[in-house]
This record gives sequence, C-alpha cells and structure tokens, in this order.
Amino acid sequence: MNSMPALLPSIFLLVVFFCGYFIQQITGFGAAIFCLPFALLVLPREVFMPAAWLFTGAQSVFILIRQRKKVNVRQLVVVLTLAVLFGSMSADYLMDHVSEQLIKICLALFIIMNSAFELCGIYRGKKKKGLKLWHYLYPIGSGALQSAYGIGGPLLIAFLNKTIEDKDALRSTVCGYWAVLNTFLLGKYLISGQMTSVSAAVCLMLLPAVIAGGLAGSLVLKRINQRTFSVAVHCVLMGSAIFMII
Repeated sequence: MNSMPALLPSIFLLVVFFCGYFIQQITGFGAAIFCLPFALLVLPREVFMPAAWLFTGAQSVFILIRQRKKVNVRQLVVVLTLAVLFGSMSADYLMDHVSEQLIKICLALFIIMNSAFELCGIYRGKKKKGLKLWHYLYPIGSGALQSAYGIGGPLLIAFLNKTIEDKDALRSTVCGYWAVLNTFLLGKYLISGQMTSVSAAVCLMLLPAVIAGGLAGSLVLKRINQRTFSVAVHCVLMGSAIFMII
C-alpha cells in the first residue's frame, strides 16, 4: 500500500475504530478483534497491526495510570510472564505451520462455549471455581495469538475472569497486560522497520476516532454495575468470536 485510504474508506475506518475503542474502553479488550475484519477490507495487515497495537497500548497506559491501585499485580505478572516468555515464541510456529482460518475457527468455538457456560453461571448465581492447572495455557495462547494475529484478548479474559471479579480490577489488570505486551510487539515492528510512514499517517488519521470512542466508553462505563459488566464482557467475547470468522 503506497497511499492513504480515499475519503469513503477513511470515513469507514473512522467509524470502525470509534466502535472498536468504545468497546475496549468499557471491557478492557475487543478493539483489535472488532476492527480487524473491517479494517482489512481497506488496509493491508502490515498497516493495521501497528496501528491497533499502538492505540491499544496507549489507551491501556491511560487507563492503567488512572486505576493503577486496582491492578491485580500477582495475576498480571503471571499472564505477562507466560505470554512473553512462551506465547510470543510460539507465534512464528503458528504462522508457519497452522492455517490462520483454522486457528480462528477453533478459537471462536472455544470462546462461544466458554462464554455461554460463564453466562449460565452468572444468571444462576454460581460462584467462580478458580483456576485449574490447564487454564495456564490460556495466557500462553493469548501471547502467541496476539503476536501472530492480534487476537489474544479472548484467551486473556477467559483466564483472568476466573480469578478477578471486580470490574475495575479486571479492566486495569488487562490494561497492564496490553500496555506491556503491545509495547513489546510494537517495538519489534519499529526495530524491523515494518512501521512505515503509511502506518504512521493512518494512525494520525484514526486518532480522533479512537479518542472519541474512548471518551464515549468512559461515560457508559460509569453507569454499568458489576453484574452488567460481567454480562457485557461475555457478550463482547461471543461477538468477537463471530468477527474472527467473518
């Protein structure tokens, strides 16, 4: 891609990124997965990915600064260690040996089943049972999928949602994860020279939509109680599963 998108595609991208970062401001995740299938109609992946990582990282830093006292430090260290040390190393193998469409379909089916189970638990008033040993594969998968395709959010939430109940603690811990991991991934792009002038120009064009979406999401979040937040998180997860296989 050698030039910026034309007027109508640019307006389309602005609307998509507004919606994506509106969702992310409320739940702490979901922007990249929501934006990905629509943005790729207009932008190549190598332009979209740096923009998504930059905006998600910046938004996460902003939320993290405001709610730093709410972060569950223990869980944040666990997910970052597993995602960075093991997940990111697995990304190249996934991209070289496994079909992207197959990964998306398998992940989407898992998300739908897991979120449906969790929603049933919410409506029945069941308490969370905590983590099993195999649940620690989730952050490894999250790191790998985020590095390879920018879709690591669902597995991260599936893991943290089992141990963190407070909505502010969940959002701030997720934002801590994105702030570190996306900075790491963006750094790799910068060092390898893949962050081009076109990527930078697209980021500048989309910045107002991202800011507006974040502000609108903040207003809505203040009116949501804990139960509604939990339901919203799983609805967004199930929606992201659909978007992944579009």
